[in-house]
Amino acid sequence: MMIFQILVGFMQGTLHPGESPPISFSTHIVPSVSDSESLYWVFPSGIVLLRDGIYARGVRITFKGASPKNVEPSHPTGAVFSRFIGDGGRRFSSVPGYGVVAYRDIYPDIDLIFTATEDGALEFQWVVKPGGEPSRIAMEVRGGEMMIAGREVIVGRGGEAYLRLTGLRAYQGADEVAVGYSLTDGILTYDLGEYDGSQTLVIDPDLSALEASSLLGGSYSDGAYAVAVAGDGSVYLAGRTRSPDFPVGADAYDGTYDDSADVFVARMSADLTTLLAATFLGGNDNDLTNAIALAGDGSVYVVGQTASSDFPTTPGAYDTSPNGWDDAFVSKLGPNLDTLLASTLLGGIGSDVAYAVEINSSGDVYVAGGTGSSDFPTTPGAYDETYDGGRDVFVSVLGGELSSLRASTFLAGNTGGYEYAYAMALDSAGRVYLTGYTTSLDFPTTSGAYDTGHNGGSFDVFVSALSSTLTDLVASTYLGGGGAEYAYAVVPDGSGGVYVAGYTQSSDFPTTSDAYDATLGGAQDAFVSLFDGELTGLRASTLLGGSSDENAFAILIDEYGNLHVAGWTTSPDFPTTPGAYDETYGGASDGYLCMMDASLTTLRASTLLGGGNYDVVRAMDEDTAGNIYLAGWTASSDFPTTPGAYDTSPSGGYDAFVALFSGATTRLSERPMRRGWDYSLSDGSVVLRLEEGAYVGLNVYSADGRTLERVSAGYLPAGEHVLRFPSSRQPRMLRLRVGDEVRTVKLVR
Repeated sequence: MMIFQILVGFMQGTLHPGESPPISFSTHIVPSVSDSESLYWVFPSGIVLLRDGIYARGVRITFKGASPKNVEPSHPTGAVFSRFIGDGGRRFSSVPGYGVVAYRDIYPDIDLIFTATEDGALEFQWVVKPGGEPSRIAMEVRGGEMMIAGREVIVGRGGEAYLRLTGLRAYQGADEVAVGYSLTDGILTYDLGEYDGSQTLVIDPDLSALEASSLLGGSYSDGAYAVAVAGDGSVYLAGRTRSPDFPVGADAYDGTYDDSADVFVARMSADLTTLLAATFLGGNDNDLTNAIALAGDGSVYVVGQTASSDFPTTPGAYDTSPNGWDDAFVSKLGPNLDTLLASTLLGGIGSDVAYAVEINSSGDVYVAGGTGSSDFPTTPGAYDETYDGGRDVFVSVLGGELSSLRASTFLAGNTGGYEYAYAMALDSAGRVYLTGYTTSLDFPTTSGAYDTGHNGGSFDVFVSALSSTLTDLVASTYLGGGGAEYAYAVVPDGSGGVYVAGYTQSSDFPTTSDAYDATLGGAQDAFVSLFDGELTGLRASTLLGGSSDENAFAILIDEYGNLHVAGWTTSPDFPTTPGAYDETYGGASDGYLCMMDASLTTLRASTLLGGGNYDVVRAMDEDTAGNIYLAGWTASSDFPTTPGAYDTSPSGGYDAFVALFSGATTRLSERPMRRGWDYSLSDGSVVLRLEEGAYVGLNVYSADGRTLERVSAGYLPAGEHVLRFPSSRQPRMLRLRVGDEVRTVKLVR
């Protein structure tokens, strides 16, 4: 669907400084009672529907030459509004809210349908009936500017985006029709491919949009390795910088670049227009960060590795003295990044690095990574108190003030192999899930595990679960094939399963029978695998990639159970979906964001993100409204940024970036339904029951495969709907589209 969104805080439940907390309502289209030109206003967005256009924040989109014969509201939302108009506060009571408003024959044989969504957005579509001319549809902006940016149209003023018309699609029945935007002399129109003028055509931009995107960096190289969204909607980034002029504020904890490489921590507004705070963190040598976590009190934890002899620690911290070549560190900053609340080293005489951090409900800080130190600190009764040589996984638990080591263990084989834990997650029962890679032939596995033996390649993935006290190995398995595998992400699914993701170079990497992709496409593909919580069975597993190389760095599960995967690709043919924000590979490497169903059988949506040089998505997080933030680094001079973003100009060799895919559009294409949809057949009709609103189209075929009719129902809200087809013409098969899902319904006898 096409979406109009006013880009203000309450639209997505995001607070800007000085605003009051929003009250959460679904969207309502409410009749205007004040003047004849304004027909409806949309609550809570404030968009106004005019007789011949739309108005928002002083900018008007006019539908040129439009003259609807009738404007019909339908689907009452059940809400009743009172309005006060004018200086005297004249009150209009019991004004109902509606979910749908139809402008009938706004152009000859063309209807315009507005539909309210549960996301606070307003969707609309053009329904071109037989005989209608889509070329009549023309939109012009008054009081602002309009520009085409990739698959979307941005409407605003003075460089600030007020409205977005997101990426475009068109349908006839269950079939898609090629469509694009054209902007000539300030007039926006549609360019359509071949279609059947005797059938209804629906012009219906999908839900994919890059809502905001900003660079962040100085004159040298910068990269974001971690992102976390706070409860107030602000976005924290942690990464590495070699730029002495990296932008830090006057109130930063550390405003001075030290040497070689420093950690940076930054806080940005939810819309990525403002750098709210930023600080360096480091000493006189290389300092690197890999992960970030936010505590319930707003404090910010970052972990990584330091070679600095003077890395900042705080009095009373667990370990304030450098131990060896490199130490892991754990640091706690205040929400405004102006105070170092606590900071400790963690390590032994060798090299130690922390890759992951999690905070449990009691405020304890879990840290995981790899160590080459035989004297790395462990605690009595830990699962493994003995260093095994090479590199061992470590997991440690510190108190929230970083002054005490509450638990700490190794996890490794006994043959001096190399193991690193790159990712960690805590489930609701307190189990500590870890994943990474191992070269050990005897990495510890548990009885009944899915795979108890190394698979012969140079590296295998391991997936392990420890008790919350780190005293017991609850479950542990290998995962891999005859080549090399690394895993960088692990997420429990909340239903007794756990996802892991990374990359594989194995042509025999284990996939499941109905996987989206079971064939290694290039030298290296991304993979996503789903285990049961005990790691005894592989429930689902798929590859993801094109003809070159891919890696998956981050995964998350949305409220609908869909799995989002992010990383990088060097494949020009990396799979994208129609209408995605960016379907074209830029060059060198691109970031990507994909959405898959929970069973890993379907690629529901996929987009690239990048420019003409190297672009890497390294981290991902989601806010409470379902907005997805991606973070990483780019060397592309044309990396996509959005008007009004904090930084739109590349500064150095590599810049950090953060990009937002909006809550209404986070699923990138038609939003899958929470519980799906079903149907029943009767004479000449399909009774369709929708759990959520979606585009609906139906093709009717004869026994010899001819198309008898295409029924374009357009966007239908949740509920029961009847689609009629010509039973008298002896149809034999129906093809039904609901959202992005197309199903051959059944043979009609």
